[in-house]
Amino acid sequence: MTGPQWRARKPPAPLGLTFCVTRKSDLTHDEYVDYWRNEHAMIPLPMLKTFCQFYVDADRSAELAEVAGLLAGAYDGISEPTYRDVDHFRELTLDPRVRVGA
Repeated sequence: MTGPQWRARKPPAPLGLTFCVTRKSDLTHDEYVDYWRNEHAMIPLPMLKTFCQFYVDADRSAELAEVAGLLAGAYDGISEPTYRDVDHFRELTLDPRVRVGA
């Protein structure tokens, strides 16, 4: 996949996850990116080490996939939260605000 990336903080931490995400069917890709960047990313949650949103450009991704002889993914973006360490991951994962807000 290819497209623009947004990082809330740099540099990345030693522990992170990668989520391939798709939009709800009632949103266009552009509406989804707008919501994801301007509303979802601003939900007040406990502090991650870093958080990255990668917005997929479907046309460019399809072109690159064709050049590489691969199938293009059907995702709208990638989310990459990172953590200071395993204890930090555990603390945030078990926090009720994260379970509801994220």
